[in-house]
Amino acid sequence: MMDHIKDIPGDKSISHRAVILTSLSKSTLTFNRFLTAEDCLNTASIFRQCGVPITDEEIIKSTKSITIEGQGLNGLTQPEKELYVGNSGTGIRLITGVLAGQTFLTTIAGDSSIAGRPMKRIVSPLSTMNAKIEGQTKAGKDDIYPPLTVHPSQLSGTHYTMPIASAQVKSSILLAGLFADTPTTINEPKFTRDHTEVLMHGFGINITKTGNTIILNPPKEDFTYKGTTSLTIPADFSSAAFFVVLGLLRNSDKPLQIDDIGLNPTRAALLDVLQAGTTRGTITVEGLGTTLGEKYGNIIVKSSPINNDALTKAITDDIIPYIIDEVPILSIAALFGTGTLKIRNAEELRVKESDRIATTVAMIRALGGEAIEYEDGLDVIGKGTIEPTTAIDSHGDHRIAMSALIAEAASGKTVSVPNKSCINTSFPNFEEILNRLKSQA
Repeated sequence: MMDHIKDIPGDKSISHRAVILTSLSKSTLTFNRFLTAEDCLNTASIFRQCGVPITDEEIIKSTKSITIEGQGLNGLTQPEKELYVGNSGTGIRLITGVLAGQTFLTTIAGDSSIAGRPMKRIVSPLSTMNAKIEGQTKAGKDDIYPPLTVHPSQLSGTHYTMPIASAQVKSSILLAGLFADTPTTINEPKFTRDHTEVLMHGFGINITKTGNTIILNPPKEDFTYKGTTSLTIPADFSSAAFFVVLGLLRNSDKPLQIDDIGLNPTRAALLDVLQAGTTRGTITVEGLGTTLGEKYGNIIVKSSPINNDALTKAITDDIIPYIIDEVPILSIAALFGTGTLKIRNAEELRVKESDRIATTVAMIRALGGEAIEYEDGLDVIGKGTIEPTTAIDSHGDHRIAMSALIAEAASGKTVSVPNKSCINTSFPNFEEILNRLKSQA
């Protein structure tokens, strides 16, 4: 007897990149299991505004499928109004890389959260490519903030050494590199998620990686996808991670199977961390296949005690970029465990949808746990349970909201998350799945 989740939505990172790269290609492609969350729908809307024929939004929502008729590398047209990414840091950073190489002026912006997200990390490397980008400044802050105005420019390649490990920054540079007149070389301080490189390979773009160095040779002509025209996006690992942790924590003899989850090794490293801190055989993967160049499979989870000291040993500096989005839900797992979870060298958490070091620590404390905040990370001391709480402030951060609701489901105690509408930015059917599991308990 086993509980089963078959409807984790499509991978958010791949959904964004599918729209972006297909729009710049000369292919017409259909992507099934497209993520119909606000972030990815905003990316589709932006390229629709730039002249790319894309499935109507209501049809995307109802079918979980999107068809994009690529207009070629130089086929985008000037939008009539400011482009809006909503709450998506991925959207604004990647799309700015594309806009930097256009022949027309554009402005790109987002909601109040995006207005506080630092953009110097992409503006600086793009400027070395001759991009011309203007943004906003804030008193006492040495950075640039949205809205960003991107002027037309002929880009040149760059040789850029990234000061921080960031897949968003890397991808922004690579997308700009498609429009450059010479090759672009990026040196990463640590390996980061490689969805952009994988999909570029699928389009036949000349991109190579040797050690920590990536070289992109700009295409001399329009590119097309090398294979079928109907593709399926793997289910999102970061979304599945909430239910992997719930499977470990819930009081049930039944294993939990989560289907068709993307298992790109630069994305699914949380499994290795959790396996290190739980009973052997608690988390297994089966049914491996490949779609869009990405591995996927079914994750099977049994309930297990959690050893936080073992989790800490498994979290090396190199693995931090691969688990950066999962730190809030990993902290919930640690709250129910024994020992102390220690996370360091994770400063990037400070500039997510919220300051995720501060908001994760606040969440753990509000749940009756003990957590210590550091400039570059946090400690969570295992308590084994939580306390009922009147309210957890999500600070508009979908991963904080979902993590708090997983704590409620795992404990059987009452946790209120009044500002949880932010979940729609990444996982619209999260509560539907969670309530279904509760009813099966």
